[in-house]
Amino acid sequence: MTKHSNPAVRMNWSAVLVSVLLGVLLFLGVFFLSNSSPAEARSYPIVRSCQGLTVKQVGKSWVTVKESNGARVNYTGVAENSNGWWRVVGGVVDFKYTGIAQNDYGWWRIVNGKVDFNADGVFQNFHGWWKVQNGKVDFGYNGFADNENGTWKIRNGKVDFNYGGLYMTEDGVWHYIENGKVLPTYEGLIANNHGAWYVKNGTVQFGFTGTYQGYSVQTGKVSGKAS
Repeated sequence: MTKHSNPAVRMNWSAVLVSVLLGVLLFLGVFFLSNSSPAEARSYPIVRSCQGLTVKQVGKSWVTVKESNGARVNYTGVAENSNGWWRVVGGVVDFKYTGIAQNDYGWWRIVNGKVDFNADGVFQNFHGWWKVQNGKVDFGYNGFADNENGTWKIRNGKVDFNYGGLYMTEDGVWHYIENGKVLPTYEGLIANNHGAWYVKNGTVQFGFTGTYQGYSVQTGKVSGKAS
């Protein structure tokens, strides 16, 4: 008897092996469902509006779902939950994103996937450089704004890189600008429709009367060749 295998034993081992395999497959199925890839996330219904959506955690991902029934959706934009507003791509929060992104309520400054409502300055996305106030692009802004690269001429909320010449601010100061950027150290003569002007430290020097580079200057304006 000991020289012969037992069919009952073989059947038990087979059952154990099948159970183990089923358990592994079940685990993998749950794992992949709870950690959906961007491709899998894109299979959900596409929605264009953030209204009626919220962001919740599913497995290791934070995803967009409908508030009404919790159904997942494929949304790209900015969606909110109780922890803040988030940059979402294909229905999944992109925690690596830093830039400017849009939802139904405007364009927002995003840092590491989250709207920074404290942001105030000039920030970039692939459409250009934008004036941001309280985290939101201000499309009605015209004037100057700063960032770490300098001071910029803003038109309708966007840096006007085509602007060059003199520009007067509300305080009556004329600034010299090249390619949309204020040049605070510039010195020279700059012409506009009203004549040629002596500029120093980036601004017209209305208090200057004298000569500069062979020209006579009266209260900042060139009056002709120096005699």
